[in-house]
Amino acid sequence: MVAYGLLTTVLRITRPGVFSKLGPMKDRWGDRAGFWMHVFGYSVVPILAGAVIAIRGWGGVALF
Repeated sequence: MVAYGLLTTVLRITRPGVFSKLGPMKDRWGDRAGFWMHVFGYSVVPILAGAVIAIRGWGGVALF
């Protein structure tokens, strides 16, 4: 998950046209809100979730 979040962050900077869901999100919620919802949902959440899963796994704690 961390790798996916980092990849989407890099692609967002280098090739923003590859995100097919960004346009509809901007159309529905406006340019600014749609952009930030997309950043949060496709970059921030995967990075944080992956980091939590990795840290808990290294500590020997089961998530489920």
